[in-house]
Order: sequence, then C-alpha cells, then structure tokens
Amino acid sequence: MENQLITVEEFITTKESLLLVDVRSPLEYKRASIPGAVNIPLFNEEERAQVGIIYKEKGTMEAKMKGVEIVAPKLYSMVQQVREKSQDSSLVFYCWRGGLRSKFLLKIFDFLGFNVFQLKGGYKAYRRFIYKQLADYNLKQKFIVLNGLTGTGKTEIINRLAQQGWPVIDLEGLARHRGSLFGNIGLSAPRSQKDFEAMLWHKLHQFQDEPYIIIEGEGKRIGPIFLPSFMVEGIREGIHVLLQASLKTRTERILKEYGSLAKEVIIEEAQGPIRYLERTLGREKVQILLELLYNGDFYNVVKNLCRDHYDHKYEDSKIDNNVFYLIVDAEDDRQAAQKIDEFVKKLLIKEQTIKV
Repeated sequence: MENQLITVEEFITTKESLLLVDVRSPLEYKRASIPGAVNIPLFNEEERAQVGIIYKEKGTMEAKMKGVEIVAPKLYSMVQQVREKSQDSSLVFYCWRGGLRSKFLLKIFDFLGFNVFQLKGGYKAYRRFIYKQLADYNLKQKFIVLNGLTGTGKTEIINRLAQQGWPVIDLEGLARHRGSLFGNIGLSAPRSQKDFEAMLWHKLHQFQDEPYIIIEGEGKRIGPIFLPSFMVEGIREGIHVLLQASLKTRTERILKEYGSLAKEVIIEEAQGPIRYLERTLGREKVQILLELLYNGDFYNVVKNLCRDHYDHKYEDSKIDNNVFYLIVDAEDDRQAAQKIDEFVKKLLIKEQTIKV
C-alpha cells in the first residue's frame, strides 16, 4: 500500500482493523455501497449539484473553493463522527472513483494523526471487482438446501443453525425480502441488486474453505433480486432437505412473523397483493380474502393463502417431484434444527472418511 492508496484486493485480504468511510452523498450511498461502510457525506445532493455546476461553468479552482465553503462549517462534526466510529481502526475513505472527495478527507485526517488510506478507484473499482468475482465464480462448496411450504420455518431454522456455528447464507435476509408476493410487508425497501451481490460474495468468501453451506431453496429471483446463475445451479444440484409442518402450525408461524406490525399497516400493505391474485384465485376468493383482511381475521387470511395459493406454487417441496436426502418434522423449529445439525455432522464424517 503505497502513497496511502489501498486496492480493493488489499483491503479485502488485510487482517488489519479497517473502518470504511463512504464520503459520497446519502443518495449515492443508498443506491449501493461497500458492506460495513459508514456514510459520512462530504456533500448532500444539492451541494454536490452546486459544485458540479460551478466546475462546468467556472473551472476546477472555483469548484474547489465552493467545496471548501460548503464543507468548512461541518468539518468538526464530521471528524467527531469518524472518531466515535473508528475505535482505533485504520480509516479507508472512498468516493465514486477515488477522486477529490475522498482525497480531501484523507488529507484532513492524515493531518490529525489518523492512520488513513484512500480506496484506489473508489466504489467503481469495488463494484467492478464484485461483478468479475461473481461472473467467474467457481462454486466448490455443496449447498444443503432447505425446502418446505410457506411457514415451515426455513428462515428460523437457518438462523438457529447459524447460531450453532454452521456456515449459513440467508438469501432472503441479504435481499431484505421474503421472496413472495407479500414478502416486503413490514420491511424496509429491498436491497439494491448491487448491494445484494456484494453481501453474497463476502459470505461466499467467508465460507470458501467449507465443504457445505446451508441455504434456503430459492428460484432465480427473490422479489426484485436476481440470483447469479451459479447459485441457481448450485441450489438445483444441492443436497435437498424437506421441512414439513401442519397447516395450523404454518399459519401460526407466519402470523407470529408479522405479529409486531400494527393492524392498520398489515391491512394497508396486504390488500394490493391480494387484489393481484384475482387472475389466479378468481374474484370470489379474492373478495373473501379482502373481507377477512378488513375484519382483522388475519389467521384465516394466512390459512387460505397458504392452502389456495402458496401450496400450489412449491413444486420443490413435493415428494413425488424431488429426491430428498432428509425429511424433517418442523412442527418445532428447535428440534428440526437439531435434526439437521445431526445430518450435517454425519455428512462431514462421511466426507472426512472419503478423503482418508
């Protein structure tokens, strides 16, 4: 790392404690960023536009002077924010292309005595790195794929297995979407495709030496997010486990997941997706669902949706259509996680025996 520049490859492989500081505008940061980075913007959207106009009309020096005028009053606050978050970590500043915005703050913090670096090529270089890594990815691990009808507790079980130390990738968590027509109810906006791909690659990199990764069965998309083709193929060719639970248990589990939401929020956000189902369920069933929804009878809304809609879509959860290495009673997600834990341990023992 020379001249306080650090490449994407160097920052990813370094063992040093680093704090990534994204100095781009809040909107740029919201669209896509490097996982773990904090946003301490040099300019907001309006200020950035002002500097850009002055640069075009009056040149570099006037644009720089305008930038100094904008930043000077808030510089102390920015330094305080970084101090609070850094906790003795080295700082890596980045902007869009590793230009003046990140270089400006690097100079300030270097003067103040911080150990500082500038990401060479900025976010653009990082995005190029992630894109190439995923495009050329050679999946060496085998996926253990959890399948099951809606409400069988796939996410809960995946989280339990992660807590037990197993290599797990929660794709719906990364996407910030549950993967269904109602998958975004009560959640903030789904992640951008770029942020999803970045977080996915870091997870894969984290588990690169593991023989197995536990994952939930997904198709090509999770809401608006598209999975890389090697992930789709890896899921299709994986070791499939089927989770089973009664309609009553599944309904109660789904209600619990949405239980923290206000009644008004559920009604407001669910009625649109329910109306959308008219083309497949028919007008009569949709009207019944809407009436149940408006009356606050969420139990029967969920039960009917599972029975009449979701259960017909999950071809990957039908025994006649697939080969499952393990079928698990998921009435109790704790016990189900334990069964899968034992199954994976046996796979590892078998793997080690084969190598010997």
